[in-house]
Amino acid sequence: MNSCSINIVEKSWDEMANDWNDIFDSYDGNQIFTSFELQKTWWDHFGNDFENRIILMSKGDSKIIVPFKLSGNTGSLIGSKDLFDYQDFVYSGCSDIHQFMECFAHYLAKDIDVNELKLTSIPRESPILTILPEYLEKNNWTVNISNEDVTPKIQIPNSWGDYLGSLKKKHRHEIRRKIRRLYNYGKVEELEVRDYNGVQEHLDDFFVLHRISSAEKQNFMTPERESFFRDIALKLCQQGILRLRFLIVNSIKVAASMSFVNHEVEYLYNSGYNPDFNDLSVGILNHVFSIRKSIIEKNNVFDFMRGNEIYKYRLGGTDEHIFKLMAQKT
Repeated sequence: MNSCSINIVEKSWDEMANDWNDIFDSYDGNQIFTSFELQKTWWDHFGNDFENRIILMSKGDSKIIVPFKLSGNTGSLIGSKDLFDYQDFVYSGCSDIHQFMECFAHYLAKDIDVNELKLTSIPRESPILTILPEYLEKNNWTVNISNEDVTPKIQIPNSWGDYLGSLKKKHRHEIRRKIRRLYNYGKVEELEVRDYNGVQEHLDDFFVLHRISSAEKQNFMTPERESFFRDIALKLCQQGILRLRFLIVNSIKVAASMSFVNHEVEYLYNSGYNPDFNDLSVGILNHVFSIRKSIIEKNNVFDFMRGNEIYKYRLGGTDEHIFKLMAQKT
């Protein structure tokens, strides 16, 4: 048994649902991918090859959830980096974070039959990177942390004018030129869908635009991933989190994006466009208009998420990094 003063128990999905939502909502630093809905939906679609170990650590009002999965003797966080741009524990803003990490390391050493950790897509400020390694090493683990990818972000200003003013002169002029050319071409409409019936109605169009964007996206969107996307879209729209956006030119949907908004952060999850309209930069402009919508919503951050595509920087994104922690028990 764990000898630390932190209470540690394993619970089922049903037992954790209410606690999970309360803990997630209590701390703005929790990423959308650690929400109960995304974690449970991923598990329902892709969890057959794993054993789940949902661990609740608590001390008074301070709580942390560790959404853990096992494959043989290898432990990782629930989710996968092809679908989750961030992975982490779920925090209640604990003041005793060192004690929690120490006790979790002790728990791994004594109470779970695991000799390898593969923790991917970890944000740089996560205690998994900043605190946990010290205690893993004290419990006879060898730890290696490496850079995994970048996640460019925009710190959203107060107005559209301020946003344009924050861009390099060349990129600001390019956006204005693209918008003028688009409006000179024909009738332009922006459609944002949030309600359940509307999302159901328009999801097929999203998948069509996603798949025709590129061979890479067509290969990515397998039937299994499409089923997952549909499931999370319909669940998150009922919580007011989903933003399904389309750019329409002359009554034709030419670009689409799916975003999540939570804790005043907009996460650009995925997108697509019709290559026949590539000369009008419809994919880029759909992102520009999404940023404008996010400014109106008074969000604080627009997160382009994983990948260093050049358009993210031309639209004002600056890099943050996500990391991979690999550990072996010695």
